[in-house]
Amino acid sequence: MKISGLDVKNIGALNALKVDFIKPVVLIAGSNAVGKSTLLDCIRIALTGDAERVSSKKEFGQLLSDGQGSGMTTCYVGSSRTAYAMELPKGASMLMADDMSIPYLLDMTLFTSAKDDEKRALLAHITNTTPTSIVTGK
Repeated sequence: MKISGLDVKNIGALNALKVDFIKPVVLIAGSNAVGKSTLLDCIRIALTGDAERVSSKKEFGQLLSDGQGSGMTTCYVGSSRTAYAMELPKGASMLMADDMSIPYLLDMTLFTSAKDDEKRALLAHITNTTPTSIVTGK
């Protein structure tokens, strides 16, 4: 799954953002409180319906830019630019990504804390291969 673009409106420090990711690796840098973490949160919200900074969808209103009554995050995936979106504070999704790997790809601590069998299954899923057990000799 390749993220090809992101549109954000009225979430955190990002009042209006439209980004097309055309390079395979994107570096995001900036001063404190300009929206770097919010950008990652917006990707997570659009793809999974989950946010790091709040514990439930009931609290999505806390993520809105100051003075704004609503916001929207849309993440585009692949060359077809399939749109996954979430409207805040309602928590209404346009389409959710149904891919077990997304939470692991957005938060590597999940991967590092997973059991070996879960890691193998995830890596097999991402690479579209069949998981095999590794047998070590003495």
